[in-house]
Amino acid sequence: MKITGSRDGLRPNSVNGGQAARPTAPTPAAGGPADEIRVSDFSGALADLGTRLAAEGQFDQPRVDRIKSAIANGEYRVNAEAVADKLIQSVRDLLAGKA
Repeated sequence: MKITGSRDGLRPNSVNGGQAARPTAPTPAAGGPADEIRVSDFSGALADLGTRLAAEGQFDQPRVDRIKSAIANGEYRVNAEAVADKLIQSVRDLLAGKA
């Protein structure tokens, strides 16, 4: 049994929760058809952040070593109250449009 496209050229899209999305047609260029890529503002900002972090390349190696050692020895303790406070503040910032 063969299943054919009965949805008029629509295909599911996992990004928008499975809603059908229209396929994009090639954009003609001077030399013929070409593919078009669109990057969202968020993707661009994320790429910029990655570039900046890679350029900095600095972190506190002694602190990382202390934490790794504490985890390996079973001595690392998470301050749940501090984590919860920061999580709540992060959500407040997001809701206020600061992020």
